Amino acid sequence: MLAKTPDDKFAKYYAKLCQDAIPGAKGAKKERLSAGEEKAARVGDLEKEVAYIKSDIKEQQDMGRFLENKAQRKAAREELIRKKERQLKEQEELLGEEKEDYCSGQDLKAH
Repeated sequence: MLAKTPDDKFAKYYAKLCQDAIPGAKGAKKERLSAGEEKAARVGDLEKEVAYIKSDIKEQQDMGRFLENKAQRKAAREELIRKKERQLKEQEELLGEEKEDYCSGQDLKAH
């Protein structure tokens, strides 16, 4: 996973947990912990994992809100475009009527 997405915080976190669990691995815990210390360390690791998950959820929610706002802005712009197109069509119709009136008036003057 780290090869594909080196910035993935969960992959980094779990890779570190795995690295720490391998005896003799670089960065592995060297001292032997008492049962209470091991439980405390596991609780600490779980707290870190929960914090990572909460952070990821918040980022996803923030992205969701951003995308929702963007969709609302797009819908508002599209509605404004439709409104302006209707106004333009109405203006074109009025101009067409005025042109017809003008042209028919010119025809009457010519006769």
